[in-house]
Amino acid sequence: MKNEKIDAQNAPKPMGLYPHARRVGNLLFLSGVGPRVAGSGSEEANIP
Repeated sequence: MKNEKIDAQNAPKPMGLYPHARRVGNLLFLSGVGPRVAGSGSEEANIP
């Protein structure tokens, strides 16, 4: 079964050691990211 790591070029980099998505066979697993300020390295953003 094919196992492919997918990293989006325009998405924020993950805070951990995981890809944005992984395709295994005909399934696609997505990694979620909470709100944060781009480029800050912070996990939180001040969002009203």
